[in-house]
This record gives sequence, structure tokens and C-alpha cells, in this order.
Amino acid sequence: SNLPLSDALSLELGGRHEYRVAEHYNNFVSTSQAVTSDNKMNNRVIWEGSLVAQLGWSGGPLKLALGTRGTHNMAFGDNLSSRFSAVYTINDRNSLKFMAGQSFRAPTPFELYFQNAPVTVLGNPGLRAEKTSTAEASYLTSWDKLFAQLTVYYQDYRSTIRRKLGDFTRDGVAYANVNYYDNAKTYNAKGAEVELRYTAAKTSVFTAISYVSGSQGDAETIAATGGLAAAQTYSFKYVPRYTLSAGASLGAANPFGRGEFFGSLTATHYSPMDTLLTRLPAQACADLSAGYKLGAFKHVLGIH
Repeated sequence: SNLPLSDALSLELGGRHEYRVAEHYNNFVSTSQAVTSDNKMNNRVIWEGSLVAQLGWSGGPLKLALGTRGTHNMAFGDNLSSRFSAVYTINDRNSLKFMAGQSFRAPTPFELYFQNAPVTVLGNPGLRAEKTSTAEASYLTSWDKLFAQLTVYYQDYRSTIRRKLGDFTRDGVAYANVNYYDNAKTYNAKGAEVELRYTAAKTSVFTAISYVSGSQGDAETIAATGGLAAAQTYSFKYVPRYTLSAGASLGAANPFGRGEFFGSLTATHYSPMDTLLTRLPAQACADLSAGYKLGAFKHVLGIH
């Protein structure tokens, strides 16, 4: 519900309840063509309820919003996550925006209880819920048909759920060198994005560059296995530091009759990035399409 309290003040209220039951769970093993039942997943129940409230205020050039969500999960107890946003309109063409927020995600029954080791991945009943905090600031401006936006942000990740390879004990049973779900250590990232866009009647051009730097707080060492050397892994190891994108689209009337021709080109460049054991050089990709449209009929040729 959305309740207007005054001309400048409003209140939003909401709620959600989710009830999950894993009634019966079967696994198909392709190597033996066998179907087996995962008894650890059968008749598992997880429920979660949440209440949401957000207060909004709008006065002159300033708009504010403050919201919070209270969650109760049957397996992970209570959590309170909040968010705040502020938008200040300098004039018709310039504005500033600031946002900060938190998130909470409880593990799914699959992540908690699945048991089919060593074929796939082993659930971990000892998992903790994921929590994330984010802060972001943006400046937006425009000149006639040209739009620009600059954004900087910071993110903090706690207890991110991921797969891990190693020795694991569950329900008193020891498993050697298996994949299982585990919580990562705390890590963070900071970044910036710049976007420029020009839009006319049938023409649109854009370019954007993004930068991200992630910490190695969740770094883990993967032991040598299968003839591969030991290596260190962490989430942002596989993310390019810089990404540059540019594109254009154009439409034009058919000079020989009815209908319209159109085309677009998008190109993306990625800076060098790491794999588990090596380093990839810079990469680039492009998408090109051209077509013809007449009423409901459209024909497109695309190249990637």
C-alpha cells in the first residue's frame, strides 16, 4: 500500500511470505543411467516472512527515501536491512543522486541439504546467510540531445555462498576432495562508470567505460589436482579491471518506396584478466545488425 501522509510525505508498506517444500528429489546419474532418491532433500521445509516500510519526502529540489525490511527466516532468525536514497535536482539539466542499501539472502534448501557427492556438489547445513552493503553516488547532466552520467560505488560482501573443493564432513561422514557449498570470507569492491549518450529522432550513439577493483579478502588456495598446479582463487580475479563499450543505431526511410532500413553496431573491449592458472590478453567483441521493416514485417541480418 502507498499512503500519502501530506503533500510532501508518503509512506509505503508491504509484506511477503514464502513457503518452500522439497517434497521429493531424484537424481539421474548419466554414467550408470540410474535414478536415485536424495533422502536428505525429501520433505524439507523452509519458510520466510518479511515486512517492508519506506518513508518518502519530496520538497523543492530534494527528494529523500528511507526504507527498511524486517525478515524472519525459520532457519536463520531475524534480519533488519535498510536503504536510503537522496536526489537533488540542481536545475532542469543537472542532478545529484546518492543511494546506500543492505541486502540479506538466506541459503536455499538445495544449498543446505543437497547430497549427491562426489558426483556434483554437497549441501552444507552449516551455511550462514549472505549479506551485502552498497553505497553509490551519481551525477547526471544533459545538453540538448546529449546525456552524460558519472557513477562511483563501493560494495561490501559478507558470507557469500560459493562452491569449494576440498575435504568436508557432514552428518558425521567425511568426504575427501569433494565440491561443497561454503561461505566466503568478507571482501569488497569499488568502481566507477562513465556513460555518454546522444539521441535524435532515428539516431542513437553511446559510449561507456567502467572500472572495478575488487579485494582479495575471499582468496582461497586450490590444491594441486588432476595434474594441475596449486592456484589461488578469489571472486574478482576473473573480472576485467576496465571495460569499454560503444555503439550506434540508425534508421532511414526507404528511398525506393515504403518501409524503413535500420542498422546497429555495438563493440566492447575488455582489459586483460586472470584465469585460474594463466592471464588472458585484452579481448574485444562486436555485434553488427542490419534490417528492413515494413509494417508488421521485419527482416534482420546479424553478425557477432
